Amino acid sequence: MSGSAWNPGAGNASKNVVLVGGMDRLESRYVEEAGSRGIDLKVFNGPAANLPSRIGNAGALILFTNRVSHRARREVMSAVRSRNIPVLHCRSCGICSFRTCLECLAGRRPPAVSPTPSGAPAKGLPAGRAGLRAPRKAAPAKG
Repeated sequence: MSGSAWNPGAGNASKNVVLVGGMDRLESRYVEEAGSRGIDLKVFNGPAANLPSRIGNAGALILFTNRVSHRARREVMSAVRSRNIPVLHCRSCGICSFRTCLECLAGRRPPAVSPTPSGAPAKGLPAGRAGLRAPRKAAPAKG
């Protein structure tokens, strides 16, 4: 999401955010925190049948990478890429990390990126608490 930040109050098609991963015991806290910012949150923190289709057309997706299987991550990422939904990757799944993700989505905090060996920031690589990736552009048709 280069250029401008995702802002649910600034004419986005959806104020919906999908959270994949997280802890069962914190689900109500995630929903409460998002609700206080005017965001409708859908939480999937366990195995869900047909998860990619249940994501719908969300405004953004937060993925807690330490709480999701590799298979579920691949399925979710495939679905959001085809729908051009921005994704925020976050390693930890605590409330503070979730708040950081919401701040990144609102543009109040820049997403962290992994530094390259030369020390320059690498574009699009999540690191630290949160890393935001813009939707990928469709590959040119081969022919």
